[in-house]
Amino acid sequence: RHGFVIAVTTIDNIGAGVIQPGRGFVLYPVKFKAIVFRPFKGEVVDAVVTQVNKVGLFTEIGPMSCFISRH
Repeated sequence: RHGFVIAVTTIDNIGAGVIQPGRGFVLYPVKFKAIVFRPFKGEVVDAVVTQVNKVGLFTEIGPMSCFISRH
């Protein structure tokens, strides 16, 4: 639904932090713009084959791994 974040290009706003009681961390609302990799079904992409076996092959497409069945 969202994709893989490749790079944050701009940070538009960092809101006030809210301490999370009993958890030891703070949440900050952040508005930003980013370059994302979000492949869709049927899209043609360049991939690197990493493994081949009798049932198919494994590839890497940027940050994503993909299995392509032989059948």
